[in-house]
Amino acid sequence: MKDEFNQCALRFGFEFEDTRNAFIQQIYLEEAACIFISNIVEKCGQVWSRCHTEREVVTMKTSQVKSLLTTYREMVNIEQCEVVTEYSKVKASHGIEKNCSDAGILNVQNDLQNCSYTRCSAAYETVQNLSSPALIESTLCNTLQNIVQDCIGVLDICLSKEDQQEMVESFLKNLSHFLERIGGQHIRNGTLDDCQAGWNHGKELDDNYEDNYNVTEEYVEQKYFATDV
Repeated sequence: MKDEFNQCALRFGFEFEDTRNAFIQQIYLEEAACIFISNIVEKCGQVWSRCHTEREVVTMKTSQVKSLLTTYREMVNIEQCEVVTEYSKVKASHGIEKNCSDAGILNVQNDLQNCSYTRCSAAYETVQNLSSPALIESTLCNTLQNIVQDCIGVLDICLSKEDQQEMVESFLKNLSHFLERIGGQHIRNGTLDDCQAGWNHGKELDDNYEDNYNVTEEYVEQKYFATDV
């Protein structure tokens, strides 16, 4: 997906450079720059919808517009360029302030999956040696709580709390059902719905995540904020 996006962006980049070389008047450059940004965000960005929710795609497009403006701001009439004004409004209304790269957003999602997988695997091994429904339920509930405490904080690197909410709620719902299947016949469907996972919408990057993964400023910058285009 990343390669497809980059190839698409490169193609429109060449077209924009050809236009810059052919027309030197500012009004034409402003129009060309706006079309260039629109093509990258709307046409190249279509690939993101294959693997992301609608809200995630909006976040990625907003970040892409901000990234492109860093380079092409002097050529773009911000007030007249529709794609810029559109995603500026999105940023203002949803509070999107993170500027992760496309790969960075994928990295935080992969980190969340890997972190939760490790704890689910450990829970599976433990449950195999248990026969008491109460102990099994307690083990699975603790696993869910530990994943919330230790894993979800990584999303703070790239996503605002508002943008996390839909993703995390869906993730925890699916995770609860998965853990219930680990419990097998000892656990009824919906048992873990009463398990108070306690995801704190206002909490910033979890200290446990930083300790477990040795997160440093340099690590975050390299892994999540490297420029894709």
